[in-house]
Amino acid sequence: MSKNKPKWVTHSTEEVYQNKWFKVEKAEVTRPNGEKGDYYTIVSPSVAFIIPQDNDGGIYLIGQRRYPINEYSLEIPAGRIEREEPLAAAKRELQEETGFSAQKWEKLGEFYSANGLLREKAYVFLATGLKQTGENEQEEEGIDQVVKLSLEKITEMIRKDEIKDGQTMSSLMLFLAEKGLIKK
Repeated sequence: MSKNKPKWVTHSTEEVYQNKWFKVEKAEVTRPNGEKGDYYTIVSPSVAFIIPQDNDGGIYLIGQRRYPINEYSLEIPAGRIEREEPLAAAKRELQEETGFSAQKWEKLGEFYSANGLLREKAYVFLATGLKQTGENEQEEEGIDQVVKLSLEKITEMIRKDEIKDGQTMSSLMLFLAEKGLIKK
């Protein structure tokens, strides 16, 4: 792999759309092959993903219907980082989406959610020593299920296309690598 290949050249950038969740930028560029054109990028705040694991090794997933795909989705808790450190966002999101707090936090890694379209950095944390507080914002978040599953069951559901969320799968890969269940 060579990092020295021709690069993109940006001539100008303008914001063409914005709402409270993201903005869209249009850039006039020269592509690595020398062609000129436009490139649109969605710019979104960084996000925190949480793998909540209990003392028995069970992992909690949340369930909700996702509008863009019009399908029900099981996924790990996650949310935007709002003018705070990634760990603070992870703690807040775990509470809001599951009602859990955690005694121990471990950063597992980082990734870009969809780097050909989206400028969004994801931080992944393992949360253990879980305690149910009874306080959550599930209704406001559209979450209608919090389910505890074994890693084996989650893996089986991914193979059967029952869990399709790419960010959940990417986060689980970091978890598996950190725990030595796959080679880094």
